[in-house]
Amino acid sequence: EARAARERAERGARLLTAIEALRVPEDLRFRMGKELFYPTDWQAVGDAWERAFAAADLPVLELPVERAGARLAELDDAPAVAAALDEWSLALRNAGALDEARHVDAVARAADPDPVRARVRTWIADEDVASLRAFAEEADPAELYPATLHLIGNTLGLAGDEALAVRVLAAGFTRHPGDFPMAVSLARWSLREQDTARAVAAYRAALALRPTNVEMHHELANLLVQDGDLAAARPLYARALELAPDDGHLWMHQGNTLLRLGDAAAAAEALARAVELVPHEFLAHDNLAYALEALERYEEALAAANRAIELRPEVPNPYGTRASCYRALGRLREAADDRRRLCEMMPDEPYHPYQLGFLLRELGDHDEARDVWTRLRALDPSIQDVATMLGELWLHEGRADEAVPHLRDAVELAPDDPVARALLGGALLETGAAAEALGHLARARELGPPSPALARQVEEWSAQAAAAAEGAGPR
Repeated sequence: EARAARERAERGARLLTAIEALRVPEDLRFRMGKELFYPTDWQAVGDAWERAFAAADLPVLELPVERAGARLAELDDAPAVAAALDEWSLALRNAGALDEARHVDAVARAADPDPVRARVRTWIADEDVASLRAFAEEADPAELYPATLHLIGNTLGLAGDEALAVRVLAAGFTRHPGDFPMAVSLARWSLREQDTARAVAAYRAALALRPTNVEMHHELANLLVQDGDLAAARPLYARALELAPDDGHLWMHQGNTLLRLGDAAAAAEALARAVELVPHEFLAHDNLAYALEALERYEEALAAANRAIELRPEVPNPYGTRASCYRALGRLREAADDRRRLCEMMPDEPYHPYQLGFLLRELGDHDEARDVWTRLRALDPSIQDVATMLGELWLHEGRADEAVPHLRDAVELAPDDPVARALLGGALLETGAAAEALGHLARARELGPPSPALARQVEEWSAQAAAAAEGAGPR
């Protein structure tokens, strides 16, 4: 009998060790509000649970409920094993194996008759959130095993009560500071509650418990990036890549962070590796194009931008990168085509019509440039360059009367801009306001025209304005 007792104790201890290795945080279907990079294969998790119990001579799914429960009840820490069965049941439910999940639930009840834990199991299985919420408001974490507290927290969070989920998990983790799954769920629900400080602390606690866990490095680094702490995120990505060098999403996020830190060369290397590993990931191609453009590797940037556009033609970003590359390569017509497309995709964004106007002016399409900038002035009248350039186009077309209002606005927006002052002086001269023109031209001369050509033009206009003001006749 003593030998049998020792064997049961050893078997129970081995089983609990196996259980701790099997417990995983529930897949809550979110990662920073973005794509799930580490989806859980719940069928594989369920199979692993089954093998662990079978290895301890407890083939739970093969035994009748009463017999399985009786054999588990013989173990020294039967309630802890029964609490673990709750997580096995969850894995089976997530895998769609509902009959097996109900069988495991029944075995847990048979092995652990405690009335409090029995009620909790029933509420979780029946998705009775109201009863679970009322219980959680008053529960003492000391009464429950960590696996049960973990399930309560996640169930409440998934039911929409994220604040209570955080309270339950925080209390549970305070009571059980070595429970890795609870630390992870606390971090994730804290993140959903926008409690960044608590989320960071929970992630760091999880990493302290499992320092080689790639997912925790990745999620914490993503959170730090989201919080603006790029420097702290960088070594986390680097460590995660040491542990998982073929993880394409890690390479992508590291590349994105390096890009934001201003290291375009290192970013391009990381993102190039990312597109090899996750070739269908739009963001990797999009940011690779941006990094390559920053390095003036325009042909390579074009290829990356084109691939991003193939993957997500509805997203504006790569068209902007491609337009910039076309312009740098002297392919102005193609650059203008992309800027037109961006104006259609983002009608309230002033940057693209701003750039399109300059392209059209360079191409000699002054009428379209004027139309584009006129619409832009209506959208955002505060852009001084546009007021200046629009005035210049009208003046070039011999329409000084149309030029003057835009150039007055330009001078009002930037009183010390010598170009706007000079052009306003020239336009006023054309409309016969020679005396006012002289004042603006004199100010332009004081400020210093930025080019020899404009300096000569200012001198010519000044002489003509002086002559006109003295009654020597019009220009």
